[in-house]
Amino acid sequence: EIHFCGILETVKGALLSATTEEQIQQETQLSAATLFDVEKTFFFTFDHSTNYIHGNQRTIPPSIINDLSIRSEKGRSMLANTVISNDSHDTFNTSYDMLSIVDQEILHQASAQYLLCEPLTNNKKTFGVLVFALNDKEMVQLPSTRKHVKDFTCTVSRAILRAKHNTKQFDSMLHAERSLYQTKLKRMTHEINNPLSIAQNHLHILSVSDQHSSQQRESIQVIQEEIIRASNLLKQHVDGSQSQTTKH
Repeated sequence: EIHFCGILETVKGALLSATTEEQIQQETQLSAATLFDVEKTFFFTFDHSTNYIHGNQRTIPPSIINDLSIRSEKGRSMLANTVISNDSHDTFNTSYDMLSIVDQEILHQASAQYLLCEPLTNNKKTFGVLVFALNDKEMVQLPSTRKHVKDFTCTVSRAILRAKHNTKQFDSMLHAERSLYQTKLKRMTHEINNPLSIAQNHLHILSVSDQHSSQQRESIQVIQEEIIRASNLLKQHVDGSQSQTTKH
């Protein structure tokens, strides 16, 4: 027990050190195998706005689990029951024929016999489900480690929330940097356009004068066209930068 708790604390540290959801899922997979002898875990997210649960495997290659979409209604699946109750659910005492199509599909994809669903929570509000897929061999060890599964899942929840928070902070910082760049670019464009406009005005005065030869008039026209082209290129650059900032 002491040895197990030591490993559990090491695993927690590794999970909380992960910086992306992809890394967290990979670390969860490795940790579940080390701690609970469970080879396969699946991640699902819960969208409160639509009341749907969606597969969210970030591992490569993409999992067919990502194609699953389950409405959060009691009895629709073990995942839905987990989200609604904000508590763990399993299929240990339920025959395969009595399971929902979704639960059967997960078992099929995992080549497993049982499912253990644990809620991923943020202040008691469920934002996802961590599913452990087990076979008879893995079930043997579970009774002695089951009490640690919830603690492990709480750490996974914290790691995911931390990664999401860091991503939001990074996006905010990136947006601020792009806004600053945009402001500087507009100021620089304005400063460049001022002398271009002045030069264009003087060229217009020269172009309407009768004191220049046809060759001189052609040269003036070429210069005017190049100034217009330079001004348009600046505008395109600013518009393109604004478009990229809006997208991100």
